Amino acid sequence: MANLKIDTDKGAVTISADVLAQIVKDSIESLGGEMIVSNSKGKLLDFGMFKNTRMHRSIDIKKTPLGFDVRVYVVLAYSGSISMNLFRVSKKIEEDLIKYTSVHVMSVNIVVVGIRSKIIVKNHYDKLMSAK
Repeated sequence: MANLKIDTDKGAVTISADVLAQIVKDSIESLGGEMIVSNSKGKLLDFGMFKNTRMHRSIDIKKTPLGFDVRVYVVLAYSGSISMNLFRVSKKIEEDLIKYTSVHVMSVNIVVVGIRSKIIVKNHYDKLMSAK
């Protein structure tokens, strides 16, 4: 993903790829931490100020003549409806990209590479089994 040049009615604007990725990352995080951006193998990445060169493996935004195509790899929290969470996040990403760039979004593909769940401690497991 390279820098993106957008033609507006007031002239051309160049948007950094890091800024677009940050918009997507903030959209995901704004919905309560149900998803964490990861790489395609499920490893959680610390982006910091996006000086990490591996960012392009997690958030891929391509500009086509018709608009943006977005692909992002995430790890889900095991809570609630997974399909509803994915729908909410894809709509939020679409809304935020349109809001900040005024470019139509053709598709938002969220690739789930893992699911986080609570780890049951051995004592807790023993209490559950003895209660039966």
